[in-house]
Parts: sequence; structure tokens; C-alpha cells
Amino acid sequence: MVFASIRRLVGDPSAGARHISGLATCLGLSCCLGLVPLQTAPAIPPQAGYISELAGPQALRAVLSTALTADLRTFGVDRDDLERFYAQRDFAPLFITDSGWRPDTISTLTLMQAAGAHGLKPANYWDEGLADLAGVEEPGRMLHQDLMLTAATLRYASDIYNGRFAKSPKQDPASLLAGFDDGSEDLPAFLAALAPNKPEYRGLQAVLASMRQGSALPLLGIGEGPLLSLGTRDPTVVQLRLHLAATGDLQLDSTHDGGSTGVEADRFDAALDTAVRAYQARHGLVVDGIIGRKSKARMNASPEDRLGLVLANLERLRWEERLISHKHVRVNIANFQLVAREGEEDRLSMPVVVGRNSRRTPVISDQIVSLKFSPDWTVPRSIFEKDYLSSLRADPGFAIVEGFEVYKDGALISPYRVQWHDPRISRKVTLRKPPSSYGPLGGVRFSLTNDMAIFLHDTPSTNLFDLSQRAHSSGCVRVAEPEALAAYLLEGTNWDDQRISRAMLAGSIQIVKPVEPVQVFLSYMTAFVDAYGRLQLVSDPYDLDEALISRLM
Repeated sequence: MVFASIRRLVGDPSAGARHISGLATCLGLSCCLGLVPLQTAPAIPPQAGYISELAGPQALRAVLSTALTADLRTFGVDRDDLERFYAQRDFAPLFITDSGWRPDTISTLTLMQAAGAHGLKPANYWDEGLADLAGVEEPGRMLHQDLMLTAATLRYASDIYNGRFAKSPKQDPASLLAGFDDGSEDLPAFLAALAPNKPEYRGLQAVLASMRQGSALPLLGIGEGPLLSLGTRDPTVVQLRLHLAATGDLQLDSTHDGGSTGVEADRFDAALDTAVRAYQARHGLVVDGIIGRKSKARMNASPEDRLGLVLANLERLRWEERLISHKHVRVNIANFQLVAREGEEDRLSMPVVVGRNSRRTPVISDQIVSLKFSPDWTVPRSIFEKDYLSSLRADPGFAIVEGFEVYKDGALISPYRVQWHDPRISRKVTLRKPPSSYGPLGGVRFSLTNDMAIFLHDTPSTNLFDLSQRAHSSGCVRVAEPEALAAYLLEGTNWDDQRISRAMLAGSIQIVKPVEPVQVFLSYMTAFVDAYGRLQLVSDPYDLDEALISRLM
């Protein structure tokens, strides 16, 4: 009997390589397991009993007791991943049933081969499988192919849910698939539901599809020439008109159709100035109505560049936690904007100031759990050391002048009693600004749950919101309209606009919670789709695009 070797192996822990070799020979797995066959196994006629035994636990236990073959390792799934997954199923195969392949095997492979719709490469998910599935007359190949299919499925599930190149995956592949109910669920539908459930993701998918189908509007490049601004006459103004018409920023008419008969087409007029400013505002450029080097470089991005940016930002969206709250806030670090949503409706939009390049705002998914009005500020140790320690060493009175309280072992002490030159002093004392409406956090702090001391807050430095490049903080996010954001978060409570304003000016701490925590995504989106379905490309202030695109292309 073909499975006698399996029974001997499982029943006798001391059985050695002779049983593995015998098993591999019987099942035709010698090439898969990297073993030299003792003899050529005879062809095994199709017998339902053999398939039934393949669907049992012994066969997989035996195969997984050896090193993974090279073709299995290509999926980036190791033996521990497979053992952990199969152990959850008592080592029952995922795709082999008593009657052969599970009914949705082909549709599962077909789904994975459509990975390009997510900006992923189908070749990463056993693209040969559709043409190479073994029949019941080849039980050895079937068993190996169950491993191949399962490894590909684990990889696909992780890539769609966690991202292909996530630094900190949200869930390991085995536990992801543990949620699949073999008895009542359709595997392709389960896998499809792992993709991000956000409108930003669906919008970029639609743009990607149009790019690959060739249906995206062509964007005419802007040739070499002078700076273009109101009043300029130059042939490149015609190119600019056609480009902005394609992006939806300019409505062409019969007098400005960009053709040779449009006598005014080469003149930069007021309508074109308005369109240029709208384009610059949407793309995070300086809004000055002038087409200079930076604006021209953005407009002249090649189709390949645009494709790379779409792929990179689909990947970034996969890194995020799933959307679970009806209300949520998205901060786009790359274009210095905050949007507050209810469902898929934008309720608020405002400028923000984010971390400068040397103190970057982290990309995280979190929750706003409370608002602290007239907040105090405990200085994070990194800021203490970088921004204040040298001044305190030069003159301890600096703390008094700047309004800092100094604490040691929980007690308020004089800054003149501190040994500021102690190399570990930042670990021994705490700097704190007392509650106020005019401190570094302004009138309100929006508290998150992370352990990095990252949160959103008001600011007295409102002049920074007038800048086009707003990467100036030490990592936290400063919001331009704190009252409006507070009102949005506290809807459903007894806090109205007047009460919020009074609390921001009170000078004493009040902590208030929203009806339920509100998800907040501190994201880095250098390409996204606007409300009109147009692809927007914005700045890359932390220079993160190139490295990610090179891994995805």
C-alpha cells in the first residue's frame, strides 16, 4: 500500500531517512524533496482511496518533516509558516479533498493571477499553476502542489493584507488564513476581502487599470522655454493649456483650443493663471501661478514615473490598519493636509505642519482617544536633549525664562539644583510646560495611543500654515483649525463650539473623550485620487518614493 510508509513514519519517531526516502519514492516526490530515489516508482492508477489518504494528516506531516524544496522557498514562506498553518487544520491539506482538488482551486489561482490589479506581480503567486495542476493519477504531484498552492495563498494573503514590503506586518500569514472557514466560505472571496477597504485604495486601483488599458488621458509634456506666468507669450503655453485640460484644471473653448487657429493659445491669460494655481495647490507646489522648474518637472513625469507612484502608494495603503470606524481622520504627511471623513464624505480639510526631515512624522495607524484642552507639555527626552540641554547647561535660568517646570522623582525643584552636565540628566529630570492656551501645544491636544509621543495639536505658530512646504515640527502634527477638528470629534457629546472655545482659553486642563475612538491614519501619500477621479502627484519631502518604487516595479 502506498501509504504504509506514512503510517510507519508517523507511528515510529525514530524512523529515519530510509522511511522519508521510501515515502518520497512511493509518492513520486523524490525530485521535490531533493532525495535520490532507490528505484523508479511504478505509475499509480487513479484510486479514490489514495486521494482520501492524501487528504488526511499523515502525508503532509511526513513531507513537512524535511527541508522545503527550492520551488516552495520562492514564495518567501518558510517551513514554520506552513507547519503553523497546517497545524491549525490538523495537517489536512487546503486544496486536496477526498474527491480531488477543492472546487474553487482554479478560481483561487485565477484571483491570484489578477494580482496586477493591486499593483503586485502575478509571478509571485505560482502563475504556472493554472496550466500544471496534477490529476488524481499523480497523488505525489498533487501533494506537492497542495504545498505550492498553500504557500502561494499564504504569500498572497499576506501581501494583500500587510503589504509586500511591510516593515511591521499586521498579522503573520498563517494566522491570517486561520480565519478562513473551510466548511462555509469561498476561498477566493475570503482572499479578496483582505484588500484595503478604503476609497483611496479603490481610486488608485481605478487609475492603475486605466493606465494599463491605455485609456488614461495622455498628458502632454511642457518643452524647454522661459518661465511661464501671467502675460507670457510662448509656444510652450499651448502645451501647458493642453496638459491642464487633460488634468481637468482648464476648460478649453473654441478660442483656446491649442490648435494653430487659436490666435490667443500661446498667451498666458487670466484663465490659465487660475488653472495653474489650482494645479499647484492640488499637487503641493508653491502656489504662485508660475511654471518654473519644479512645476514643469511634475507635469513632465513620464508614464512609467506615474505608474511607479501609483504602485508605491497602493503598497503604502496596504501597510495601514483596516478602516473600522465610521469617522476617521487622514493626515497626508507628503502634502501637509488633513481630511476628516464620515463614511466616504469629506467633512473637514485643513493644512497641517508635520515633522521636518531630521525629525520625521512616523507613518502609523492609530486612534484619537481624547482631547486635552489647555494642555500641559512634558518635553520628550529626544527634544530635551537636542533643543534645550545645551541652553540649560549654559544657564539653568533658561528654564525659568522659558516657563519650564523642572521635576525630579516627581517633585518640583529649582533648575539651579540640577547637575545639568550629568550625561544621564535627561533620564533623571523632567521638563514640563504648565497648562495654558498659549504653550507649544496651543489650546488643545488630540491624544493618540502610540508610545512615540506622537499626537495632533493646536499651535501658536500659525504663520507656518501659509507656507507651501510645511515640514517644520519635531514629529507631531500641528493642525490649522483645531476648533473645527475638536467639534467634529466631539459630535454627539454636550460640547458645542462655545464650550470648546472656552476650554481652549481656560488655562486649566480639561480632558474630554469622543463618543468612541476615531481612527487616524498618519499616511505618506505622494499619489492619490481626488474627488473628481483625477490622479494627484505631490511632493516627496522625505525622499521615500524611489527606494519603494524600485522594489515594486
